[in-house]
Amino acid sequence: MLYGGNNTTGHSSLGGWQYGINAFSKNPDASWKFVQHQLAEPAQKTIAIKLSLTATLKSLYTDADVLKANPFFAKLKPVFETAQPRPVTPFYPDVSNAIQVRVHNALTGQASPSAALSALQTDLQAIVSK
Repeated sequence: MLYGGNNTTGHSSLGGWQYGINAFSKNPDASWKFVQHQLAEPAQKTIAIKLSLTATLKSLYTDADVLKANPFFAKLKPVFETAQPRPVTPFYPDVSNAIQVRVHNALTGQASPSAALSALQTDLQAIVSK
């Protein structure tokens, strides 16, 4: 959760399952048809029900069949409705790795949360000052 301080609402970061077509694809038309298929409601509904993967269509978070198979989808709807894009940085892989390492350290007791955050601040300052 991204959090903005006292008296604010936390927000999840947007991410997701991205589909793309390689510029060198020998079958770009078939690839595009596959992407369109995956984005259509029937496919997303099947994926939500059978694989419990989140969907891009809001309607599926109130769909009776999806909720019967995965009741937790009802709790996901408000999370996605308040989600925000993650911050943009040209150093994303390094930033992401630093966050992962320091959060892991805090969660596994290798460092206190305050020590992990302090170390993360040092890591991030070094990354952005490259």
